[in-house]
Amino acid sequence: EYPEGLKIFSFFPQNKAFFFGLMEVEAKKSISQVKLPKADYVLFQGHRGKLVLPFQGKEYLLSEDKHLIFRTPDFPSEIYNPEVRIASCFLLTVPHFL
Repeated sequence: EYPEGLKIFSFFPQNKAFFFGLMEVEAKKSISQVKLPKADYVLFQGHRGKLVLPFQGKEYLLSEDKHLIFRTPDFPSEIYNPEVRIASCFLLTVPHFL
């Protein structure tokens, strides 16, 4: 279901409006066209390592002490792990009314 080099673990039963889980990207992997659960807002909270998310001509670095939030459909088209180890982040999607 997910591209090679990407794992997503859900902490709750599947729900169309809400998702909370952990996303892992293998070392030196670039993942494009990631299909995430449908929601209005997507929050990435750094957990382990570093991830790069290019968005609108800029590169945003997600590390263990940072978070990024995007409102769909404005969403990075790629997620890249520049590290030599697996990088991970918590992933939360919510509808707009929250």
